[in-house]
Amino acid sequence: MADNSIFVPKDFFGATRFIKTFLQMENDTNEAKKTAQKAGGLLFVGCMFIGMAAGFYYDKVPIGLFAGMGLGFIMMAVVWMSAANKK
Repeated sequence: MADNSIFVPKDFFGATRFIKTFLQMENDTNEAKKTAQKAGGLLFVGCMFIGMAAGFYYDKVPIGLFAGMGLGFIMMAVVWMSAANKK
């Protein structure tokens, strides 16, 4: 079995603990970023479909789609900025 951990030499004045802690923090940050991107993408698609449904209801499909996409982009940006500020 292959070991996926990074080789770190013997502890040199606490450097090993620092490197391991830094790598763990980097991993946590990447996971949070991926989660925010997935949530933002789902919000975008959801807003687009809601806009499309409203467009069908009012017989103005292109306007509903553009309104849904605009709202979706704004919601996606809010989610991404919120995740970026939680660091």
